[in-house]
Formats: sequence, C-alpha cells, structure tokens
Amino acid sequence: VASRGYRAPGLLDREQAQIYRGHLASGLDDPEISVISAPDQEKERVTNYEIGYLGQFLRTGLTLDIKFFQEELDKIVNEYRLDGLEGDIDQVTIVRDNTIDVTARGYEVGLDYRPFSRLLLAGQFSHIFLDGEYLTRTPPPEYVDMRSSVPEYAMNLLVSYTFPWQIEAGANYYKQDAVDWLNGHVVDGFERLDLRLAKGFDIGKTSGLVELLVQNALGKDYLEFHDFNTFERRTYLRVSLNW
Repeated sequence: VASRGYRAPGLLDREQAQIYRGHLASGLDDPEISVISAPDQEKERVTNYEIGYLGQFLRTGLTLDIKFFQEELDKIVNEYRLDGLEGDIDQVTIVRDNTIDVTARGYEVGLDYRPFSRLLLAGQFSHIFLDGEYLTRTPPPEYVDMRSSVPEYAMNLLVSYTFPWQIEAGANYYKQDAVDWLNGHVVDGFERLDLRLAKGFDIGKTSGLVELLVQNALGKDYLEFHDFNTFERRTYLRVSLNW
C-alpha cells in the first residue's frame, strides 16, 4: 500500500499572535513569552508505504499479523525559540513554522492464539527507527536528532481467560524503551503489569459488569511524557450497567 496526504496549516498555525506567562512545564520559565506564526507556511505532507501479511490458521486458533512500513513526514509545523526579534515584540518569542522533516521506518508483529474458546493469548512487538531533526524551543535553539523521540522498542503480552458463571480474569504486561518526547521530557524505559478480574450479572432485562482493576501491579513507578507525571500503582472498582 502506498498513500500520500496533505494538511494545510490551520487557523491557529497561520494566525497565532499571543502573549502568555511562561511555565516550567513548557521548559520556558521566562516571565512573558510571545507566540507568533511564521508567514508563508507550507502544507504538511505525509507519504506512507506499507506491506503486510495477515494469516489466520483456523485449525490451530492462531492469527499472525506482520507489517513493514516507511512513513515520510515533510514540513511538519512545530515551534522554535527566537530571541532579539526586531519590532514591537521585546519578549522571548516562540515561532510556529514548518521545521520538521522526518522519516519513520520499522515493523510491527502481532500474534493472537486461542487454543480453545475460553483462553486468549496475545502479543505485540514493534521496532521503529526515526531519521530526522527538529529545532528545539529551549535556549539556545539547535537542531536535535529525533531518533530517540519515539520508543525504539515496545511490546505487550496479554492473557485472558473466561470462567463459567460470567467470570473473567486477565493480565497485560507492557514494556517500553526510554524516550525523549518531542515537546515533552526524557523519560526512562518502563515495564508495567495490569490485572483484571470481572464478574458479569443479569437482573431481569438489565445486564451488568463488576470489575476489579489493578494498574501497574508491579509497583514500579514510572514517568509518562513529562517528568512530573508519575504513574503509580492504581487499584479501583468499576461497575457498568446495560439496559
């Protein structure tokens, strides 16, 4: 499969002109910051090439999904910092312009296995390589390699079993590489285990589900996107009704 798409700059991309107070979350702690749009912005362009295989082996209950891809993103709108701008603006200035050209290459593999109807075993694995640069918005502005701005490796493993009496139990294990998020922060790789125990019920014409969920059951706190966003172990009960 080969495809190409375009996105014209939106109204905010083309016409932004604001002054706001800086915040540590943005990496810019200056007292006042101007945000403006560069003139004559061009259309963003995405070109995608993909080849894949989907195999369903009904006798064994196995489904295999493999995909190899290359995605080229050209003239993507992002922000960069500009100091000492001539004219009426004397604050630190953030400019929105076409500053990113990047190519993503990689593959994804998915495997589902149902040896019998009550049991599901599934796994996914991805490997993504980025080739490109972007202009940083923190001083001093410089072009930075984007290779680490997405997780190079990511995987998850799922097991789910349906017992009699509408009881379900499952576990999902995730593992991800370290990543330096674009417009975010550098976060370490992490592993996470989620657990689920559920019981369905019927009351007349009404059906419902009670679920006990434990997220990050391993108790290994990790960061998501920003260095102040810590994901800890979470346990909660969820009840849903359908009528």
